[in-house]
Amino acid sequence: MNKEIFVSLLRGLGYPVPHGCLVSALGDFRSWPRELQHSRVLVLKPIDEGNSLSIEMLDGQAAAAEAIARIEPPDRSRFRLEEFVDGPFGTIGIFQVGLELVTGDAVLFDLPDGCRFYDHRLKRKLGDERATPRTLHGRAAERIRDDALKLYRQLNCKGLVRFDFIFNDDIPVYLEANTIPGLYPGSNAALSFQSQFPFEDLLILSTAAQITGHLKGDQC
Repeated sequence: MNKEIFVSLLRGLGYPVPHGCLVSALGDFRSWPRELQHSRVLVLKPIDEGNSLSIEMLDGQAAAAEAIARIEPPDRSRFRLEEFVDGPFGTIGIFQVGLELVTGDAVLFDLPDGCRFYDHRLKRKLGDERATPRTLHGRAAERIRDDALKLYRQLNCKGLVRFDFIFNDDIPVYLEANTIPGLYPGSNAALSFQSQFPFEDLLILSTAAQITGHLKGDQC
């Protein structure tokens, strides 16, 4: 899903999302929106990539302006600059089989020392360092499950979907909907459902959900 469209939709629906905008809408950094001017760390990300590819963490407006200057002008509509939201990365999976919506657990990832965000190397376990997953419980977890149920319907999702967020002061700040999540043992989607299904059962159920979704129409 286009991250800029997702954030705009969720802001309109009243969900917490990071403040930011497309790079093509920015001029001199002294005229940037207040939230970007006051953020000590900024995030530059492509709006149409997965696995946290090409994301840059930038310390201050001057560093962000330099990074933006390196982007060719025709490509600046493909990048979003937003405030850095502090907190662990989180995710929750959800799919529909028949009339039933099945939600997974809200899972948070504690990062190794020195890692600033949950990047593609950590997600794909490409190095020696590992993020540590833990299941969220209590009222915050209930809120996230309720959000997932509402968002799945509001965005007209089909098949298996993951909603990703930053857990900031007990509040989920939503980043994106992953409408085609990776599905293998140890993947984020599988971790969300591991307390409910063996991985083989999740494969069968999510495949049934995907088939049902295609029969009903295109995926969100």
